[in-house]
Amino acid sequence: MAGDAISKPDVVKLEPPKFDVEVTVSAEMGEGWSVFVDGRPVLDKAGKPAVAPCTVSVVDGNHRIGLAKEGFKDFSQTLLVKPNSNTIKMEGNATKGLSALLSATYMDITADLIGGKRTPDGIVLASSGKGSKTIAQTKKTYNTPIQIDYVCMTDSTNIRLSYGCTQMVFNWEENQNELRLRGGPADGQHRPNAGQVPTNKMIKISQIVMRDMMTVYVDGQLKGTWKADFSSISSPIGVFSAEGSTVTIKSVKVKQL
Repeated sequence: MAGDAISKPDVVKLEPPKFDVEVTVSAEMGEGWSVFVDGRPVLDKAGKPAVAPCTVSVVDGNHRIGLAKEGFKDFSQTLLVKPNSNTIKMEGNATKGLSALLSATYMDITADLIGGKRTPDGIVLASSGKGSKTIAQTKKTYNTPIQIDYVCMTDSTNIRLSYGCTQMVFNWEENQNELRLRGGPADGQHRPNAGQVPTNKMIKISQIVMRDMMTVYVDGQLKGTWKADFSSISSPIGVFSAEGSTVTIKSVKVKQL
């Protein structure tokens, strides 16, 4: 006789506690220094690069705290973060030169996209009408944290991206003002008044996906920030047209953060 099934409690994944670190700079360094922790940029609540002085939250242990500014060499120190008050102050004179933190290598993956028609103007994705779509995507998968910069345009509606979600839709055919987000950790968290982009003009969409947040800009303007667990994302990068639109991709570049 079969025994009674014994149910097991769900496994709860506990995140390690984080502790605040006050990051300050000396007066002689000046303003405008972006903060990095262990080589990765820190973003503020609006999804923009955090600028010192500021407070960052990290797990305990040793961390490399860095400051970077365009046109200047980086400052960095190692700090042992403990479960109490943590403060780090960067001091010194700013030296002109190349910032290693800001010049982390971008990879142009345009040639890796599979699909669409290659033309002198870029990869053309022409969808034939209602219910149709044409996609170009990588064979390789990418993990978070990552920044993806897409330079592309649409002749009408529907630039759709598929990293970190099933579809992120600009110029949605039913309401071009709404930035649609379908699937993935932030499924259904659409953004009103953030989805419309120009037609017949190349734009730059920057998608920054950290382990706990995704931020999207169009031509440098913030369009949306989503807080969710993106840590398990490992997927191809894709762009597609839909519902009769024609999307042209000039370039796609990525930078692992």
